[in-house]
Amino acid sequence: MLNPHSACDILGPNHDLKFSNKCSTNGQSLQACNKQSFRFGHLPFGDYIDDCREFLPSKPKFGNGAPIVGVLSDIPFLVRYSTTPSNRNRLRARIIYKHFLGLDVLTLQGPQQPSTESSNPIANPTMNNPECAACHTLVDPVASSLQRHNDLGRYDRNAKWEKDMFAAGFNGKTTPNEAEPLRWLADEMVKDPRFARSAVMFWFQALTGEAPLRDPVPSDVYYRVSLAAKIAQNEFFENLAQKFAANKYNTREMIKDILVSPYYSAVGIKADVTASEKLMLESFDHANRRAPEETHQAIAAVTGQYWLLPDRKVDDTYTTFKKWDDSYLMNAGQLLVTAGGVDSKTAIVRNNDMSSIASAISNFAAVSMPCQVVSKDFKIETAKRNLFPLVEVNTVPDDAAGSTRIKQNIIHMHKRVLGEELSLESPELAATYALFMQLYNNHKSAGDKTLNKACQSPGLTSDESYTLYAWMGVLSYLLNDYDFIYQ
Repeated sequence: MLNPHSACDILGPNHDLKFSNKCSTNGQSLQACNKQSFRFGHLPFGDYIDDCREFLPSKPKFGNGAPIVGVLSDIPFLVRYSTTPSNRNRLRARIIYKHFLGLDVLTLQGPQQPSTESSNPIANPTMNNPECAACHTLVDPVASSLQRHNDLGRYDRNAKWEKDMFAAGFNGKTTPNEAEPLRWLADEMVKDPRFARSAVMFWFQALTGEAPLRDPVPSDVYYRVSLAAKIAQNEFFENLAQKFAANKYNTREMIKDILVSPYYSAVGIKADVTASEKLMLESFDHANRRAPEETHQAIAAVTGQYWLLPDRKVDDTYTTFKKWDDSYLMNAGQLLVTAGGVDSKTAIVRNNDMSSIASAISNFAAVSMPCQVVSKDFKIETAKRNLFPLVEVNTVPDDAAGSTRIKQNIIHMHKRVLGEELSLESPELAATYALFMQLYNNHKSAGDKTLNKACQSPGLTSDESYTLYAWMGVLSYLLNDYDFIYQ
């Protein structure tokens, strides 16, 4: 299931709706399968009507009068964070505080747990014992706001609720009698300054790959430096949250502000800084390994072709749904979960850490994709090619003109794959050109013109000029580069 804040991928940047809509709107993000399940009629899915993984904002209506309150009333959300007769929606309340207000209520009491032994037991301790009530005065009013949603997320207007809990409310206020508790909660919650700050912190981590700095430990040798870095980051979050709220929760603008900040855009740290200065600056720059879905799209954007299972081919009738099923990185039965993605069933937390398995998958993609795309790209009209607009198959480095054209095409590939701006004097160009020459000379010396069947395309079934495998090696080298694997 999507993290609640990532719902604005659906409701915000793509559709110009306010970020606050994700938990206060009278709509939900639905897909084509929901249309059939809930009998909503037409949803504007365009060419993707069979794609049950594309979400669009919609305003369903339920016959039982169930309130539609964005993610808060979304059945998958309520089922993921279910309830029991003894828990009474408290887990749901804790998750709402954590995701939407950035507050972990389990930390409010510190390591001390309320005493369970007393010579004078207090009746209904969650309301009457100060040790318990410190947390329950926050949690229980939010939990009571969900009193009409059962463990399956279904709504029952006439559901009975216990009297030994704090009444529905938020921030010391009680829900008015005439108000629907969950909708009133959502409207109050988005007014809380913590809502905007929590959204900023979520997107900060999503974009930079770095969690917000933790509070430094006073006994640490670099405590003052760490504290200064923490204060600076807090000020950044606070200023951006205020701007975000003042800008009517415009997610696009908030994301832009993060992208142009040093936390994202810094290139690196100079070598001559002191240890304390380096520690201060470590929170800048980002190193976020691409998610499987992002890698799937990046490969297609660079090469013009998706990384699909063997013998799968894309034609004009291909839908997004089928492309995902035939893809290594979008199919949970293939490499989606292994590469760090989620299937919303057994894997519900993304893993962006690099591991030997993740590295092997990156290498697998980098090695297998060039075979599929190099010969095909050469068969496209020269000016329309993705990878080789400056050379032909028979462009060889045996003379100055051919060598220069090959180098210029390598510069083009560095720009396209890695976003690097190189010149003819760049050391990166020299390294890549040396790789091309080594592969070219090896095949030429062996006199091997055969081309693996999987690497062939109509009209190009052999490597007559010994350049195809050389270009495959160059593309593999770039696809396995740190700057492609990370963003």
